[in-house]
Amino acid sequence: MKKKLFAGFLSLLMVLTMATGTFAAVFSSHPAGYYCPENQAPNHSSVSTTMFDECPKCGYALAVFYTDNGSVKYICPDCKESGYAVKTTPDCICGKSCDCRVQCVCGNYVSCGKECARCGKYVSCSAKCTDCKKPSADKDQCGTTCTKDCSCTVQCTSCKGSGECGDVCKTCGKTLTCSADCKTCSRKPSKPSTGVEYLNNVSVTQTSGGTYHLSPAYRTTEGLKKTLSITPNDGFELTNVVINGVSYGGNCYRFDLDATRGYYVKIVFSKIKVNIKYSVTAESEGNGTVVLYKNGTKAANTSTHAVYTDKLSYSFIPAENYEVKDVKVNGKSVGAKTSYYLEHLRGDVAISVEFVWDIPYTDVADAHKAAVEYVTEAGLMSGFYTHIHTDLFKGEKLVSLKTAADVLAEMADTKNALSTKNERIKWMTDNGIIDKDADLTEILTTEGMCELIAKYLEVLEDKNNIAIIGDKSTNTAKETCIALNLVTEKAYKTNAKLTRYALAEFCYAISNLDYVG
Repeated sequence: MKKKLFAGFLSLLMVLTMATGTFAAVFSSHPAGYYCPENQAPNHSSVSTTMFDECPKCGYALAVFYTDNGSVKYICPDCKESGYAVKTTPDCICGKSCDCRVQCVCGNYVSCGKECARCGKYVSCSAKCTDCKKPSADKDQCGTTCTKDCSCTVQCTSCKGSGECGDVCKTCGKTLTCSADCKTCSRKPSKPSTGVEYLNNVSVTQTSGGTYHLSPAYRTTEGLKKTLSITPNDGFELTNVVINGVSYGGNCYRFDLDATRGYYVKIVFSKIKVNIKYSVTAESEGNGTVVLYKNGTKAANTSTHAVYTDKLSYSFIPAENYEVKDVKVNGKSVGAKTSYYLEHLRGDVAISVEFVWDIPYTDVADAHKAAVEYVTEAGLMSGFYTHIHTDLFKGEKLVSLKTAADVLAEMADTKNALSTKNERIKWMTDNGIIDKDADLTEILTTEGMCELIAKYLEVLEDKNNIAIIGDKSTNTAKETCIALNLVTEKAYKTNAKLTRYALAEFCYAISNLDYVG
């Protein structure tokens, strides 16, 4: 950037013949709307030529460049910086790099080799200056009690850095202050007060296909914001916004801009291609249904292809006792919606819906929710909820042989032929799964449940002419249940008494077995 910058303004400075008296007028009338405050204007008596170019400090605003005593200097109205772009003279007439404070003819004190911020004159000390030295390391040089608005140089008492009184030390961040009796405490040039009006400093270019609006449109005050609002025309879309060289893409239509800064904005619109077909997919997880209406007609599938002019309406219908937990569009959650509407497509869309069980119990541990959901919704173990009208599952309650046999028979009754508990117990005894003279009040253990399940699975295979997939080459109930992942070896050895939680887990595992036939 510097090579390009220097080449541009050096060549122009060699050929420009602008009269020095026109300097301020040209600067304030620049199309970007910047102006040069009086206390930053250079001393015209030493100025030979002027021009505008990119500020070498902030990199985006237009600064004014001028020649002064053979050197090229700049002033930026945006970042308020000034200095040398090309320097051909030493910092000071005395030839030294001085840190002394010199009094300007206007009475202001300025660092040697700098321009006076009050009148713009170049201030330097003489060759015989005896005060040309670095700030003293003595921390008592200025002290810390001064309450004046000073312009003297102060050394930081913490890190020995230096800076103007009242500024923050750039090294350690401490506020620099001087003493009440500091001899060089002259008044600083006053800063513009709040309420000073700034000219419109937002320059906007755009392609066709939309409009923009600046509010306030022309003038604003220090500390306030300008709002840039962008609106594409019908059939067009916003594809990019570039502000001071930074691209923000086409997803933001409103920008708040600091009123005291300069901005160069480029807005790019492009015509929408209405005939491109985009893929729209919808999938769900859990117990529920997704329905799609395309242009008012119910679609056979929830996934489709659509163009810009198509209108798609999705409905997400939970099953009984279920609800929508979340809907995601292209991976981003849009909330627990029961419907979603799409039109003016500009890209592929992927919708995912999660249905979850609206659990009727208040005492179910998270580890058993999936199993409890299955046995409840399958009508196997919902007796407490449906008959006693309680919100407790009572998962730690022990299970008898009669209860386990009743639940297993209900699982096998896919044709709803067994309507009572006695009929289900009779089915279990008729098929030899339990003995006719067994004590049905006995509390089952894990081993007893595995014996029951091994016989139960054999009956299911024979009656339905199927073969359950898994290693069942052995004849022991233990090995069969472990091979089918219905129980772990550790749980079998522990042989705990069967609880409602355990019965639910056994039923859930059986329901997930694969078979052929």
